[in-house]
Amino acid sequence: MEKVKGRILWVEAHPDDIAFTSAGTVVKLIAEGYQVDSLMMTDGNFSGDGEQRMKEQRQMMGLLGMGVLYAVGQENGFEDFYLNKISLWLIINTILEILVRAEEEGNPYKRIMTFDENGYSGHPDHIVVNEAVREIFQSEDTHGVKELWELGMSPEEKKLWGDYFVPIPDINLESYTPIDVDGEPFNKKLEAIKVHTTQFHMEDNGSGEAQIERLNKLPKVEWFKITKKSD
Repeated sequence: MEKVKGRILWVEAHPDDIAFTSAGTVVKLIAEGYQVDSLMMTDGNFSGDGEQRMKEQRQMMGLLGMGVLYAVGQENGFEDFYLNKISLWLIINTILEILVRAEEEGNPYKRIMTFDENGYSGHPDHIVVNEAVREIFQSEDTHGVKELWELGMSPEEKKLWGDYFVPIPDINLESYTPIDVDGEPFNKKLEAIKVHTTQFHMEDNGSGEAQIERLNKLPKVEWFKITKKSD
């Protein structure tokens, strides 16, 4: 088996977060030799279809070539949309356990990817995940993580979202790094999104045609604020 370049942990809130936001970057990282794993912080069951959404997540991860799924939200009963009702320290410790275990097993995570402090779209679950990950990254615990990649939504993409249940933040991209995902990474991103059929049931009698039309217009750049620790 070919040795991976390194392990990356994407800490997300919901089963479709990677697909809709950063699957293009994930495709590129895997092509570069990294193993990208997912740590899922909620049960994804807000609409009562959590089990199906988890199946879609696993299917998407297989499509992209991702590694391990840590379904900690499902295992711990962390309800979709209610992360801010859970102790932040419980969330932190849940993530930290994964990181420390990997470190002790000699297969550590050197990079964490997650949403920026705005929660990408302003979703409250995303914001809580960022708070927990930032606290871990800034701590002195022996988890070995040296890089934090925080995902932000560009103004160009925000224009395509239309109405959302919370205001989508405006961000200044000056401190963010653009990742060009044009070509095969973007095509894979669209494939990954289409796996999440539960997310299309509210539109077009379940066909998702309007959703797919919007997604085809997405900018082919994904933006990350990258922070590195010195050794």
